Amino acid sequence: MQKLKQTPPMKANEPSVLAQVANLSNLSLKELNDMWLRLNGVPAPSGQKRPFLQSHLAYRIQELAYAQVNPTLIASNKTRIESMIEHLKPLAKARTKKETFKLVPGTRLRRDFQGKTHEVTVLSDGNFEYEGRPFSSLTAVAHEITQLKWSGPSFFGLTRSNPAILGARR
Repeated sequence: MQKLKQTPPMKANEPSVLAQVANLSNLSLKELNDMWLRLNGVPAPSGQKRPFLQSHLAYRIQELAYAQVNPTLIASNKTRIESMIEHLKPLAKARTKKETFKLVPGTRLRRDFQGKTHEVTVLSDGNFEYEGRPFSSLTAVAHEITQLKWSGPSFFGLTRSNPAILGARR
């Protein structure tokens, strides 16, 4: 995020905020670009049309004028925002670990799909065998069968109450 330049407070002889905003439609494109540079400290994005420049300049004029009315409000808001960010950082780092299904080795899972019965065997190393080929996950097997992204446990109808799952609720 670019840091915007703060302009000095409005002088007594400067037009009101309303007058400045209303006058934007009378300015040439060059004058709008010059004003952008003066108010933002950076050149206007290239290729922008008049409506874009006018609406953003109107916002910036008001932003600068009303920020001067209560400068402590901006400092207070900045402090509050930084505090919220610090408070939320641990939550952003904490990732919820999905519980994985631990199936009993030797379990055979069957599913009828598009008129064909598909059978998968759970191997002792935690992998799965389907049509004589090993797969590292049920999702990979489901993808092989459907050619779509599909949750393997969901495809085979597994739930936590299934007795084939180690530690399942009975």
